Amino acid sequence: MEKNVTQVLNSKELKTAAEELVERAIETASSLRHRESYQDLNRAGRKAHKLEMEL
Repeated sequence: MEKNVTQVLNSKELKTAAEELVERAIETASSLRHRESYQDLNRAGRKAHKLEMEL
């Protein structure tokens, strides 16, 4: 385990990937702040839309 931590801490590829991920997150957050409303977002996934069920 100690070797894994050292390898992760010294990995330039992981550092670069993490920096790129942070940049994308900041861009996404910035674009969301400038939207007119939350309803403009297209959501995905099973929780995004309510299911219509007959009882």
